[in-house]
Amino acid sequence: MPDLGKASKKRNRQNNIFTADRFHYDPELDVYICPKGQQLKRKTLHPKRASIDYGASKKVCSACDLRDQCTRNKTGRTVKRHLRQEELDQMRTSAKGAKSKRDIKTRQHLMERSFARAKRYGFDRARWRGLWRMHIQEYLICAIQNMQILVDHGAIPKCSPAIALKQTKATISKNKGRTATIFEALSKPFRCCVVMCFTQRRGLTLISA
Repeated sequence: MPDLGKASKKRNRQNNIFTADRFHYDPELDVYICPKGQQLKRKTLHPKRASIDYGASKKVCSACDLRDQCTRNKTGRTVKRHLRQEELDQMRTSAKGAKSKRDIKTRQHLMERSFARAKRYGFDRARWRGLWRMHIQEYLICAIQNMQILVDHGAIPKCSPAIALKQTKATISKNKGRTATIFEALSKPFRCCVVMCFTQRRGLTLISA
């Protein structure tokens, strides 16, 4: 996944405010050291957000000559630290690699458009608890999207349904495992949708998911 922390860094740069990486964390003292050398100590624990706020006293921040570059908050500058910050830093380092960047680009054009289409029709929330129930919901969403593609772009296939079905099964057999199992589990009307979409050479959500 992309690093969601980039948005806050960009916002701070636009406001000409020091970003969080300008503050050095001292694990032995459990404090942050600001660019001026002052200590930011623990202030507030947020259990639901799994984070801790570190901040300097209002008196120290008020007297600092770097205040305009550090914060607009009247009570002083605070820095948030996740309870699993070490693991988060490792993942952010990994996300900067070439393989991760390539995966993110692949996700953008294969998955994000499908997610956006599903959200447009109100399918962005889970209706049931449990992974296997979510699988059912995802398969239903994919089926709906495929039928929408069929309605929007469907036409009389250039080859007979029997030939199209044979070509579809041959294509699916190359993707061994789950995809073939899903196709065999579909009812006859849904199989027709799959065949029609393959015949029209449209992007099929269920098969590509």
